[in-house]
Amino acid sequence: MLDLRTGLRMIPTHVADHINTTTGLAITEAGGRDTATWRPCPKCHARTLVGLDDTTAALTATTDPRLLTRSDEATAWLTGRTTYQLHPHGPRLRRRNHWAITGHPADTVPVVADHTCSQPLGTPIPASPTKEQHGDRIPY
Repeated sequence: MLDLRTGLRMIPTHVADHINTTTGLAITEAGGRDTATWRPCPKCHARTLVGLDDTTAALTATTDPRLLTRSDEATAWLTGRTTYQLHPHGPRLRRRNHWAITGHPADTVPVVADHTCSQPLGTPIPASPTKEQHGDRIPY
């Protein structure tokens, strides 16, 4: 069904509820929400960044919140880990392919890798600053 106000295809309520219950992602009836959120890993309890990897036909990506260099990304690919570009608006995760890797190397854009328990790659991304840490002036 189509929402005439927004032009978006509507997701039936029972489908959105099922997706929310089984994945923990905040899917709305007006369409998917691909914003990544902080979540603990259910196995090792490490802090991870979880989100959908695209806007359509997306998969859930669970990543280590660590920025990769070119060599880190090569290591990730050689060990079978998928890498994602971290877009600041949201934040959003986007799966990287060979075109993205050669056109926008990891040193020039923020890149993270799939989470693998006890095998972090890269430099940790600091948690978002809070009002308690910086008062009314958040540094971004």
